[in-house]
Amino acid sequence: MFIKFEDVLNFGMKRIETVTAATASTTKGLQAIAAEAADYSKKSFDSSCAFAEKLRHTSKPDEIVDMHSSFAKAVYDDFINKATKISQIYSDLAKEAFQELTKQELTKEVPVTVAPAAQPPVVAPAPKAPVASQQS
Repeated sequence: MFIKFEDVLNFGMKRIETVTAATASTTKGLQAIAAEAADYSKKSFDSSCAFAEKLRHTSKPDEIVDMHSSFAKAVYDDFINKATKISQIYSDLAKEAFQELTKQELTKEVPVTVAPAAQPPVVAPAPKAPVASQQS
């Protein structure tokens, strides 16, 4: 059994190309997730600072409770929207990465060139000795 060097080389190169493509799509997805997380953090910080500034200028307890309730609702809604968007990016990321991996035939084995098997030498059976008959 012989394996051609070119077959092994092509076998390995296809896998390297597939993994590289999957890694590129994964990197792109992770960058999108990081950008969304940074955007959410900045917006959350800015809205919290604006809320704190409004609270500083409010003296009536009823207004403070109303402002806090509306702020909490807005923050919760914003969080849910961003979490949904990020989870969708994660889902797309997984689909793209596995699509790249399944696009190639990764289960294919290295082609093997099999040399014809040598025929064993034919050995003639040994002649049987005549059996002497016994007479009693």
